[in-house]
Amino acid sequence: MKTKKFFLTLFIILLIISSLPHILALNKMLVSISVNHYSNEFGELIVINGKISNEAGYPIQNVLVSIQVNNPNGSVIHVALVYSSRNGTFKDEFSLSSDALEGNYTIYVMASKLGYEDFRAVIPLSLFFSDFLIVASPNFIEVMQGETKQVLITLISNKSLNFTVLLQVSGLPEGIKYSLNQTFVTPFKASMLTIEASKEAKPGIYNVTIIGAGRGKVRYVNINLAIIKSKENLNLILVSTVLPLTLISILIFLKRIKRGKEDSKFDRKYLAYARALAKLEELKAQGKIGDEDYDKLRKEYEEKLKKDS
Repeated sequence: MKTKKFFLTLFIILLIISSLPHILALNKMLVSISVNHYSNEFGELIVINGKISNEAGYPIQNVLVSIQVNNPNGSVIHVALVYSSRNGTFKDEFSLSSDALEGNYTIYVMASKLGYEDFRAVIPLSLFFSDFLIVASPNFIEVMQGETKQVLITLISNKSLNFTVLLQVSGLPEGIKYSLNQTFVTPFKASMLTIEASKEAKPGIYNVTIIGAGRGKVRYVNINLAIIKSKENLNLILVSTVLPLTLISILIFLKRIKRGKEDSKFDRKYLAYARALAKLEELKAQGKIGDEDYDKLRKEYEEKLKKDS
């Protein structure tokens, strides 16, 4: 009897031990990571993007992702802790100055969450800054509606390079056209950017980006573009708003003379209101008065004109 009990107990223990791997088995995480870098005159921006999902392809949120970046000498230059979002994505970015070490950087990524196996990845990143930069002159231009202005785009480098860079322009508002006399250029060469504003271009200040791409490198420089109302449009607005009011004032004035009021002397008070109303329209056309103040003053002047007429 004791022997039977012993073997039964042993069987149960062995059964439990054999099932432990299935009980303690952890789910696997599938992690995809991409690393991009963008350059400007100040240095390099490194952007790390990733997405985490389970084996069925569903996103996993609240996964702790630790990121460490070492420079070519092996020194740690960046450490970050981020969590995956509801759709399983995560993002981290950091900057390197233009005088940072050139060479092979190493990015270490580890993702962990309770109930899942830890994920680890080592990503190499080669950075070489001594290639080319884009310089725009001038970097601030004013263009009146209907006018054309030019910007000189130059590629500079601290060493001889023999590859071609493709230039592109982005961020231009509606009503603005541009052209480059050289779309493909090499370092130490220049291209002339011509910007043409139509008469319908909306006035304002815009941030325009000039992008250069070549041999896997992307460089960019920003310029500020100010669109100004043309004098022709401004004069047209003034004529269309001020002239009708002036004519109305003259007609009413002549009507009062015809009536023979005040011994044919014009009503100075009434004429002052009419002139003030015309001046108000002029200020509105020039953008020197807000809509709220304009509506309030116009209403007051119109009431006074009706009262005295």
